[in-house]
Amino acid sequence: MTSGPIDRLSVIVDSISPSIQYEGDWTNASPTPDKMNMTEFIGEPPFSDVLRQVPRQNVVSLSHKFNGTRIQVQGTIAHPSKTMGWKATCTVDGRNVDVYKIWGISQNQFPFCEGRYLSSTSPHSLNFTIEILDDDTNIWFDRLMVSPAPFDNSDHPIVQVLHTDPMISYTDHWKDYVTGLYTNVTGSKVSIDFNGTALRWYTIYEATFSAVRSQAKGTLFIDNQPIPFVIPEIKPSVDVQMGELLFRTPELPPGLHSAEVTYDGFGRPLALYYLVIENIPKNRTIPTVPPTFVDNNKVPSSSVAAPNFGISRAVRIGLCGGIGLLAAIIIIAVLVLYIRRRRQRRNLEQSTTQPFSLSFLSLSALGPFRATNPKSTALEQLPQLRTAQPEENPPPYEPGIRGPVKLRRLF
Repeated sequence: MTSGPIDRLSVIVDSISPSIQYEGDWTNASPTPDKMNMTEFIGEPPFSDVLRQVPRQNVVSLSHKFNGTRIQVQGTIAHPSKTMGWKATCTVDGRNVDVYKIWGISQNQFPFCEGRYLSSTSPHSLNFTIEILDDDTNIWFDRLMVSPAPFDNSDHPIVQVLHTDPMISYTDHWKDYVTGLYTNVTGSKVSIDFNGTALRWYTIYEATFSAVRSQAKGTLFIDNQPIPFVIPEIKPSVDVQMGELLFRTPELPPGLHSAEVTYDGFGRPLALYYLVIENIPKNRTIPTVPPTFVDNNKVPSSSVAAPNFGISRAVRIGLCGGIGLLAAIIIIAVLVLYIRRRRQRRNLEQSTTQPFSLSFLSLSALGPFRATNPKSTALEQLPQLRTAQPEENPPPYEPGIRGPVKLRRLF
């Protein structure tokens, strides 16, 4: 039950994140009930509360700057046709990356494209362009998944933690089922310490877990405060259910928190698929001290005399004059040394061919991107679609885009 950090942790950039720039006539759409039904749409439900729908017969694009070693564009597609009714291009740092093809099925969190094996030491830029060509296909953008660079200490707004992460502690009686861990033993516990403002638990169910499908109960202890919750009943027609949001903690103050979940039994098993840590930092301001202006012509209002350290006015003037003269000498010496070295460097550059500086090719440093609360933003409060900067314009379509490929293991 071990895995590397790249397999365990992923940064989620949902559709309403201000770090994503949209170009074109995207429209907002809420996930409909059919998208939550795995018998109609393959895969777990959409992650974002608001999906960005691709218009028909119209080219649209999105761009995003990030730090990480891997990125994937995910969305929902409803494509009943047996022929390709859409096309897309995808670039990372201006280079084409894999574009996956799908038709004839409907699927959530489909990986439209993916950039892998990216440098962990420099920022990257993603550009994804898509167009629907027929009247049968519907496509919605859901989220970006980013594998953070090793030793990345950025405060990412949304981070996915798989059930295998060592920061999650389990008691006895938890069973490993590859895609998740589950227990049907009353009193079993799982705990995690995290730094953030909220925690979400996403569950999983398979018929092989247990024959019991009825509603069960559990208790969440967040910072030692108990909160009971219900594990909903599984319908008889459902054999597999993935990515169901079991609960989300109340809003928490930024900082370290502890969460412990206890299975209280009386029904279906409790299972953990993955956790999501929200880290919405509050605005931090650096306290400043207003400057104090002293008027030498005014006598202090206080009756307490200023302390006398035994230095006369003449001595103070002499010290100030000496310090000023020494500072002037130092400044002149530094200027002479700087001019001399500059002339030497100029002579060396004229006699030696300089290699191309890689620093002019590197992208500017990117600070950690921030997002508003992804689960409590009203539709009318969402950021408006924005136009990408000129250098982020989508590249033209290229003929001969890769055909169907075998999908690799997803995030």
